[in-house]
Amino acid sequence: MNKTALLTFNEVSFAYADNKNVLESLSFTIYRGDRILMSGENGAGKTTLLKLLCGQIEPTAGTITKMSSLENLREIAYVPQIQQASQIAVSVLESVLLGLWGKNFSFLNRSKKKDRQEAYRCLELVQMESFAKRDLRELSGGQRQKVAIARALIRNPSLLLLDEPTTYLDKRSKSEMLSLISSQAQKGGWSVLLISHDALSDSLFNRVFTLDNTFMKERSL
Repeated sequence: MNKTALLTFNEVSFAYADNKNVLESLSFTIYRGDRILMSGENGAGKTTLLKLLCGQIEPTAGTITKMSSLENLREIAYVPQIQQASQIAVSVLESVLLGLWGKNFSFLNRSKKKDRQEAYRCLELVQMESFAKRDLRELSGGQRQKVAIARALIRNPSLLLLDEPTTYLDKRSKSEMLSLISSQAQKGGWSVLLISHDALSDSLFNRVFTLDNTFMKERSL
């Protein structure tokens, strides 16, 4: 069966201000429907790779070729490893609703009832519906992580990027969250790239990579 390429790295390198390459000459392709697990030592460039994928930074060398739909960055959802506490008063429901900002509503177009219903549904998926009216600033790190995942899910993205999404969760919650992400991705036809240091079940993924700055090694499943 022919696979549809969603995004391709072509000899991509990236260096910060010290001019030392964090990533060097990486080439790989993410296909539509891929569920990818990526591991690697600290400093291997995993978070930098995600920032390149979602357009936060640009390659120092090489090119990233995206399927036309991904040129619109609203089709990419990114959940960073650390969820900073909000500096302003915003409810949990409003925080999830912001995942649709620029997609379903903006300054000129207010959110609709169906948007709020979808935000509540996503909170139910991560078992945070009882916190919908709570101030986001009152939540623990693990609770904020769940809200961030709900905010990503509501986007119904073509590509979902997750950097250590289960960092603050207990063992049971980790298993439930990973199963949820995998099932929602399969249902929506999304591609997922998840970074984790934990030993995770290969059954949730169809590709497994190890990253080490200068190479990307794929393990056969």
